[in-house]
Amino acid sequence: MEFSNINILVVGDLMLDRYIIGESNRMSPEAPVPVITPIKKFSVPGGAANVALNLASIEVNVRSIGVVGQDKWGEELVNLLNKSGIDTSGIIKSKSVPTTLKKRTYLNHKQILRIDEEKILDDSHSLELKEKISDVVQDIDMIILSDYNKGVLSNKIISFIINMSKNQKIPIIVDPKKENFESYKGATVITPNMREFSIAANLNSSNDNSIIESGKEQIEKNQFKYIIITQGKEGMILVGNNIVKKVNGKTIKSPDVTGAGDTVVAVFSAIYCLTQNVEISVKIANNAAAYVVSKPGTIYIPLKDLNKIIGGINGS
Repeated sequence: MEFSNINILVVGDLMLDRYIIGESNRMSPEAPVPVITPIKKFSVPGGAANVALNLASIEVNVRSIGVVGQDKWGEELVNLLNKSGIDTSGIIKSKSVPTTLKKRTYLNHKQILRIDEEKILDDSHSLELKEKISDVVQDIDMIILSDYNKGVLSNKIISFIINMSKNQKIPIIVDPKKENFESYKGATVITPNMREFSIAANLNSSNDNSIIESGKEQIEKNQFKYIIITQGKEGMILVGNNIVKKVNGKTIKSPDVTGAGDTVVAVFSAIYCLTQNVEISVKIANNAAAYVVSKPGTIYIPLKDLNKIIGGINGS
């Protein structure tokens, strides 16, 4: 598939994932913990920035809108996005909040520590965010809302984007974090994981039939076109007014789920934008998720590997 003519806007919580890869050959005399010597340090975009990077890796034209701090981490994050060809002119550099930073330490290929540095955004940037979104929406084929509950996607901003998209007839794909899906009312597709869906739907059962019925209720209540519930190794469940589909997952040895949801929403959105076929889009996104969880850390799928997945599905 060819994605270079697709223009997708990603609005959401931008983060930087910082990795420290270490080794250890002794225990600390101060506490029962290993003394770690860093052998490699690097950073990759996370959160909504990882969604944008996943899209750019398959050659989608991507614009990113969000907020970073006026600090070295914000500068590094914007530079990483720029190097990948992502339009960062919509990113606000704030004096009042730091860049959201997730520091992960790995030892013997396993994550042993994570430290988050963040401050939840207030409404002080709402007007500027609306202006940034309004400036580009006429050139956009699809909008992804990547919500990590860090404050960029307030209810006011979400409502503004969805109302504007209806006037422009632009599909809205949501990767949600809020406990009430009413915040995303009117979106085209919403892609919660099982935990997020269970909380929003007040569902205590993991039975597929119960999930499907609750999905239909959420669609009717919130005027979604589709809900895609991701279930990790169990796969995904697609629910729409005229379609219900269970897509089985793949067994991955020692999976690393970091960033898997970002890959799902990015790949699904790109395929759906190109084909308008929700079923094939879910199948491809499911296989793309299996690809990224089979590798350590926050990664993205290259176009050549995505096309191999597409070829395999088309040939099956």
